[in-house]
Amino acid sequence: MKLSFLLDELGKLEECAIYHEKEFQVFARITTCLKETRCIFLTDKKYISLIPEGTTMVITTEAFKELFLERKEGVCICKNPKALYFTLLNYIANKKGGMFKTIIGENCSISEQAYIAPFNVIIGDGVKIEEFASVYEGTKIGNDCVVHSGAKIGIQDYNYFKQENQIQHVTHQGKTILGNNVEVGFNSVIGRALYDYSQTYIGDSCKIGCNTSVGHDDRIGNNVMICANVVIGGHAVIKDNVEISIGVSIKNGVFVGENVHIDMGSVVVRDVESNINVF
Repeated sequence: MKLSFLLDELGKLEECAIYHEKEFQVFARITTCLKETRCIFLTDKKYISLIPEGTTMVITTEAFKELFLERKEGVCICKNPKALYFTLLNYIANKKGGMFKTIIGENCSISEQAYIAPFNVIIGDGVKIEEFASVYEGTKIGNDCVVHSGAKIGIQDYNYFKQENQIQHVTHQGKTILGNNVEVGFNSVIGRALYDYSQTYIGDSCKIGCNTSVGHDDRIGNNVMICANVVIGGHAVIKDNVEISIGVSIKNGVFVGENVHIDMGSVVVRDVESNINVF
C-alpha cells in the first residue's frame, strides 16, 4: 500500500510532506521482527539506529527531514507522527472485513450470563466459561480451559494517543490465543494484540489468578503460574515454567527467561535471565 493513498482517503494529505515514497505491506513497531516491508513512526533520535531492514516508510517530524532525505527509506513529515500513525491504524481497522461465525467445540459449559462474541471466536472442546465472563472477537481458546466469572478475554486494551488535546484509543485488530488447559481467574483481563498480524499468546497449562492484567501482545510460555493482582505490560515475553507471585508488576517489553520465580510485590523493569529467583 501507499501512504499517500491512505492520507488522501483520510483527508490529511495536505497536512504532510512526503519524499521518495515507497510502498509497504504493514504498519509496525520499530522492534518487531517481520518479513514484510513496513511503515513506522519515529520521534526520538535514539531509535534511529534500531530501524530494521525492511522499513520502507518513516513518519517523522521536520527535525529529522534532512537525515531521512539522505537515507534509503521514504519519509512522511508531519507535526505529530505518533498521532498520525495511530489514526492510520484506526482507519485501516475500520475498513477490514473477514468475519466468520463463532465456533464452539464439544462438551463445553458456557453460562447463559457469559458474553461470547458472535463472530471471529474459536472455542475448543471441554471449555468452561462462567457467568459474567466475556470473550471478544479475535479470540481462540484451546481445549479444557476454564474462564472464571468476570474474566475478560481479548479486550480492547489500554493504548491511547493524544491528538489536538484529545485522548483517543487505538483500535486493536490482532488475536488473543489461549493454549490448552489454561485457567483464567475471576475478574482478570487479557488484552487483544494491536496489529492484525500479531497475537497475545498464553501457553498450555498456564494458571492466571484473580484480578490480573495481561497486556496486549504479551507472549507467555507453557506452565506459567501467575498469582492474583499481577500487572504485565504489553509486548512482554514470559518463557516456560515461570512463577509470578502476588502483586507483581512487569514493565512493558520486558523479557523473563525460563524457570524464573518472581517474588511477591516485585516491580520488574528490566530483563530477567533464566533459572534465577528475583525480588
